[in-house]
Amino acid sequence: MVKDGESLNLVDFTDIPSAFAYEVMGSIVEYTKSRLIKKMISIDLSKPLRRYDSELEYIPTQFICEFIKVITGADGIKFNSSLHKDGVNIVLFEQEKVNCLVVEKEFINDVSIKSKIIP
Repeated sequence: MVKDGESLNLVDFTDIPSAFAYEVMGSIVEYTKSRLIKKMISIDLSKPLRRYDSELEYIPTQFICEFIKVITGADGIKFNSSLHKDGVNIVLFEQEKVNCLVVEKEFINDVSIKSKIIP
């Protein structure tokens, strides 16, 4: 729950602009660049890190998050889950902006991960 009835300002990488958004941006070129950059960032943010991956692979996404935090003043980011087709992840830059109301423990019996080709 967000503290004091405030709302969170999240940079949303799950919402790729529609084909009609270019009219607002002023040109089809700017729209296409924006859409491709947003899509590539979304794919990169969604990549899970494996225990044998180098920490260096995490630096580009860390840089993007720091840039968003400092330049836009956003409270966090929202991006698609790599493990659940319709899942969404939210990363908050400052945990003090929210209150934890409930914690539930779950016992996991089985995990199934399907592969997909990343463009």
